[in-house]
Amino acid sequence: MTLLKCQRCVREDKTAEDTDHVEKILPSSYSHLLCHHELLEMSGDIENFRAAIKLQMTSEEEVQKWLEDFQKSSALTWRKSRTYPDSGRYNKYRVDLRCQHKTYSSSSKTTKNTNCPATMFLILKRFMYERKSRSGDPHIEEGYFLHVNLRNEHNHRLNTTEVMRWRDVSNDTIEKLQQLYKSGHSPSSALKTIKYNLHEEEGDNYIYADRSICPDLQFCYRLYNKLFQKACAGPAGKAISDELFKPLELEQSWETTAVT
Repeated sequence: MTLLKCQRCVREDKTAEDTDHVEKILPSSYSHLLCHHELLEMSGDIENFRAAIKLQMTSEEEVQKWLEDFQKSSALTWRKSRTYPDSGRYNKYRVDLRCQHKTYSSSSKTTKNTNCPATMFLILKRFMYERKSRSGDPHIEEGYFLHVNLRNEHNHRLNTTEVMRWRDVSNDTIEKLQQLYKSGHSPSSALKTIKYNLHEEEGDNYIYADRSICPDLQFCYRLYNKLFQKACAGPAGKAISDELFKPLELEQSWETTAVT
């Protein structure tokens, strides 16, 4: 089961409360413990809510993988709004996230900014290897070290063509592009190949709106140029190595640069 209600935190009169709208956006390969849930007023056809969720994780790598899977299952994209290099005595890792539709960049005429108030805080509690934790939180004793505070209050429609075209290009799609470049494709021919494959898989009714699996041509050129620049920076005559075709974390770095 993807979502379990905490017997300690959820009051008896709240145990029968409908939380399907929470469960449907969570990645199914994880077990989530729901400690708090507050249903808010609907915004159009969006069910807004606040939730406190805990997961049994101990490392930052696990947290990053969960965040990646959550963005896939929910079709939502999150950006860092604040990081904590020194997470404190009791926290191993912490990051504050904002919806991508709250952006501070106005470099283009078309903007995705709606000043969306949705936020998510990820706090990974420190795991004590040497001794038993002195924390009085019973969740810590049961291994629930990751605390997720989700304020799912979006002021824009979800899963629409307009929203899907702003999604980050997925790592899987980036790897496909890299392999196509490696086999001699140009950015435009690589994109045509990806669209052709999607058409073969999905049929005539497929609309190329989801940018995570069907990127725009500008992204294809940026990725191509980045790989080409790395190749030119190497020793003369050296062949392009497989190192150039490892997954690249581009999307967030571009927005961070724009913010700066």
